[in-house]
This record gives sequence, structure tokens and C-alpha cells, in this order.
Amino acid sequence: MEDAGARYADYNMLADDGNPVAGVCHARGVNLGLPPVWMIYLPVNDLAESLRRVQEEGGKIIKTTWGDDGEYAYAVVQDPVGTYLALMPG
Repeated sequence: MEDAGARYADYNMLADDGNPVAGVCHARGVNLGLPPVWMIYLPVNDLAESLRRVQEEGGKIIKTTWGDDGEYAYAVVQDPVGTYLALMPG
């Protein structure tokens, strides 16, 4: 990774298919503002609907990221009891 001309390393745990399932990252660059915790990545069928339900059920959307195709790439949410996790299409 690189931010403001400085290089650093972020880490992901990958599934057998190569997709990330968890990660730990520096709170800088694209990850600025994310909580300093390990987050599990959960695949969901409809990310937009999942985000609607997160809010409806008392959770919070912390960050959304869009892909080049204009669709959600992933989102970081906090559930009503305070746990952080990432949702991704899949």
C-alpha cells in the first residue's frame, strides 16, 4: 500500500478461491476512519438490501466503497451491539 508517498503493508486472509475473508489494515489511505479491529468479511446476495436492513435493525453503516462498475464493492458496518464487520457481494 502507499499513502502520502510512504509505503506500508496491509494484510488479508484469503479463502481458497482467493477472495478476502478477513483483514487487518493500517488506518490510513483507503482505510482511514475504519476501526482498529480484525473484521470478518461476510458475503451477501444483495449488498444494497443488506445495508438497508443494517440501518433498519439499529446498526450503522461506517463506510461504503464502490467498484469501477458503479456497484458496491464492500461496506463496513457496526451491528447494534457494537461489533464491526465487512459485507461484500457474493
